[in-house]
Parts: sequence; structure tokens; C-alpha cells
Amino acid sequence: QVVYFAVVNSSYTGNIRFAPRPAIPPDTDTPPGLQEILASDPAQGWTSRSEMHIAQNPVNPNMFVAASKFYNRDPQALAEYEFKIGTYVSFDRARSWIDLGQLRTCPMAQSPPEVWFTPAHTCYPEDDPTLDGEFGEQYITSDPWVQWDDEGNAYAMVLDSPPFANDQGWGMTLHRWDSVSQADVSSGNTWGPRLPISEYPSDLETELFLDDKNTFAVNNAGPNGDGATGNIVACWGKNVPAAVKQAEVCTVSMDKGETWSPEQPINDVEQLGIGVGVTADKFDPLTFYAAYLQYATTIPGEGSPATIEFNKSVNGGLTWLPASTTVAAIDDIPRQFPGQSFRNLSIPIIAAGRRVGSTPLSEVYITWAEDRITPESGGQKETEIALVRSDDGGTTWGGLGTWNPAQVGSPHIKIVNGPDSGRSQFQPYVDVTPLGQVNVFYFDRRNDPSDYYVDSYLSRSNNRGAAFTDHRLSHDATDPEFNAPISPSGRFFGDYQGLAVDNCFAYPFVNDTHMANDPFLDPGPGPRDPDYHVNSPHVDSPYQEAISWRVPNIAAFGGHASHCPTSRRRSIPD
Repeated sequence: QVVYFAVVNSSYTGNIRFAPRPAIPPDTDTPPGLQEILASDPAQGWTSRSEMHIAQNPVNPNMFVAASKFYNRDPQALAEYEFKIGTYVSFDRARSWIDLGQLRTCPMAQSPPEVWFTPAHTCYPEDDPTLDGEFGEQYITSDPWVQWDDEGNAYAMVLDSPPFANDQGWGMTLHRWDSVSQADVSSGNTWGPRLPISEYPSDLETELFLDDKNTFAVNNAGPNGDGATGNIVACWGKNVPAAVKQAEVCTVSMDKGETWSPEQPINDVEQLGIGVGVTADKFDPLTFYAAYLQYATTIPGEGSPATIEFNKSVNGGLTWLPASTTVAAIDDIPRQFPGQSFRNLSIPIIAAGRRVGSTPLSEVYITWAEDRITPESGGQKETEIALVRSDDGGTTWGGLGTWNPAQVGSPHIKIVNGPDSGRSQFQPYVDVTPLGQVNVFYFDRRNDPSDYYVDSYLSRSNNRGAAFTDHRLSHDATDPEFNAPISPSGRFFGDYQGLAVDNCFAYPFVNDTHMANDPFLDPGPGPRDPDYHVNSPHVDSPYQEAISWRVPNIAAFGGHASHCPTSRRRSIPD
């Protein structure tokens, strides 16, 4: 087992084996998939996109914001692992997208190193792709997460990393876009200035700390449009490399991100945590839920499980329970799949649902990817998508079966994906509609006999997660390593994808390379999927691009058209 940041005086023993795979992605047409919508603009020149997120405006469901990491425009960007954050906006219920380019940039002269960590540092220095080594190129932003409040303001949180000599000192920053409108896009007045959440200006601090893997949530349980924004809770992993410690910490803002409370650790008892996710209760303005992966227990090796941990705040994010609850013991997925070089994590995603019970308490769902030996896997491990449900706001987790938090494969853990021929699924995201339908997006390899090429799937449950139906979204497969960025931990296909849902549609927002298939990987006569070229303009691209779908809530995709209000039902197909 590998600790998820650099360590010294460490070693491991392993085996090397060849794992050949077809050079051309399988051209699978059954199931046929669904027409995707290209959100990114390849003409801007960014070389690869990953770590996707999306959010829908709670007061105007036609509006969405989304974000992704993308890599610099110079030829060395993928090999040098240099990247920024880009954002996207839709005003037509995700039928089309505007690629806004890099988040909050300014000329390098306006944001030189001398003003960093001062109030004058409001923007990120532009990268000049014709130059090499300048601080605009080396200034990193990463790990985007987006949300809205119920006043129509949008927010984007990013990992913020000026080019320190020791490659540490990463901090956290928020941006706010007030009263989002199309006029803002026309005028260029979109995302506001940097609102630092955590930063490390001194040399000592940059040596001691490194922040990573961030999420945040806005509590919109109060009335919409009343002039008051709910609390915003931001959480991330606060790495202390010298102590081999990863603390999961959270902080709260009560003024739309302008100021933040002191950080509160939510995994005091665990030495190593990663991938904290936070969500707000939909009914209680003071309740937030968080989940993360604890993996210190895996250090002894095979047979030593990781755990999914849960914590909760009932006072608006100011404090958290003194000890987290172990939700499940899991066999977390390998850092790289066998014979492959892109990295993976069992990052949990958490979502709040409806209130249930005689004394109404909120459902809470957590999903993650874990290794299992299944009847289809021939005695070998494969990666599956797991889900658990709490019916009492996270106090207990037996909503889907008898809860045994110490047992790997406990009956309370539901496997979301259906029969998959012993192939792997990974990077899930869960969201719940206002009427309680559970939607889980994930990458899936069931259509590739070599267990390498990736399709996108959505699973839907209309009985609170007890049973799911699986639905292929992609109409052509993705190569996760084609022109992939090269990180210290392997080729990079991202750590998470995005999903938003309402009663009419699910809106996955993901990275994808299928637009490289025709021109680069399978340059045969004519396009592989000509029907999809007819239905929308086709763009060839050699890089991971940002795409989305509008998955209708109809029987063909595991849903119920009756859930969609009559006034909106005309927007979904029969």
C-alpha cells in the first residue's frame, strides 16, 4: 500500500508482468449510448481536461456552472504536469455550454510574486505559451469544485499553488460570481477576485503544510431569494509530510466566502485520511455531512482494509463531532490498475436526500469504488461501485442491509453496477433528485474484453438505492492514457467527475477522449458513429475534453417522466 504523498526511507516488493491490450478502442454500438454535448472549446489550445465538477442554480434551473482542470498550452505542459482551472456556464439547461477559459486571470505584471499573499493578489498571472519557465506558466490551480447559493450567486473553490521552490505550500481559494447572467459573460465580468481560505506565505509554512483534495457545500435550506446566503463549509486534506499526517479539516464562512473560521480537524483519531467530501442537509440550515477515506490501517499490506469515515456538524460548520463514525471497511482500489499507468483513488462522494421516518431525519448516501471478488471475476479482484444509505442523518448506516462496519463486504454495502463480465468501474458520483431518485455516475469497462477502455454509465434507483438499472451514456469508448498528463504518481485521468440532477434530467460532466478515436486511434474509412456526427457538429481532438449529457428521466433510462413537472415535460423526449 502506498501513502498518498511522498515519503522517505520506504520500499516495496512487487512483480512485473506484461498486459497487452488492443491498440484500437472497441467499437461497441449496443447499448447505443446518448448524444453528448461538448462543453470545452478545443480551439482555445488547452491540452487536456480532468477533475470535473458541475452545479445547477437552485433558483433558476436553466443555469449551470462547471469547472475542470486543464493543462497549459505549451508543448511541454503534459510532461511537465502544469495546469490551471477553467470554468464553463450554461443558460439553456445544459443544452449548450460557453467555455470561459482560465479562471480569473490578469497580465503577469498585475500579479507578480511581490504581491502574492497581499490584498493586491486578486487574480492569477496569465501564462504565455511562447515563453518557458515564467511564473505565469508555473503558477498552478487545481481540484475545482463549484456550487450555488439560493440567491443566484455561483462559487468556485480551487487548490491555489504559487510556484514555490519546494513544490509544497498549496493553499485553498474561493471565487464568487455574483448574480450570474449572460450579460456578465458578454462584458467579461464573471468570476470575482480571490478569496483566500488557507494560504502559507512563510518559508516555514510551505515546508510544513500542503493542502489537497478539496470540496465545499453551500447550505440552501432557507428560503430562496430572501437576501440571506446560507453558511458555506469548505473541507480539504491538510498534509503534514514531516509527520506523515493527513488531517481532513473544514472551515465555515457566513459572509459568502469573504472570511473563514479557524480550521477544524474532523479526523483527529486517524493518522491518514484523504478525499474528504462535504454536503449540506437540504432541510436544516445548520447541518453538514462529510465523508473521507481512512487508509492508515492498510499500511501492513494485503488483507488490511481501509475504512470510509463519516462526520457531521449541527451548528453550521463551526464544530464537528469529536470522533468520526466508521461507515464501512473496504478493500480500497489499487493506485494503478494492473497493467495500466493512470492513478486511482477510492474517493467517497456524499449526498443528502429526503427526510424520512416518523420523526423526519435526512437520508444520507455515500458512494465509492472498492475491490471485490465477484462470481464474474474468476477469483480475481475487480473494482465495483459501492453505495450505503443512512436514514437518520448519519447516526447509523443500515438503510440497505445489516450494518457491520468492521466487515469488508458487509450486507449494508450495495453494489450499484449490474453484471459487468468481471470488469472494473471507478470514479463514481452520487446525487439525489428532489423526489428522492438516486443517480450514480461512473466510468465502466464492461464493454472492453481487455478491461482497459472506458465507457460512461449512469445507474438510477427509484427505491432509495435498493435496486439500480444501468445505462450506457457514451456512444464510443475513451482511452484513459491517450495523451494523458504525466504526474509523479502516474498518468492522469483525474480523481473525480461531476453530476447534477433534477426531476427532469441527470447532467453528468466528465472528461473524455472519444473525439481522438476517428482521427488518431482508428483512422478507418468514415466515422465510427456517423449518426452522432449528424446530430451535432463533430470536433476531432487529441486530448481529454469536457463533455456532458442531458439524461432524460424516462423509462428508457431508468426513470419516470411523471417526476418532471408538466411545464417542463415537453423538454424531455417520449
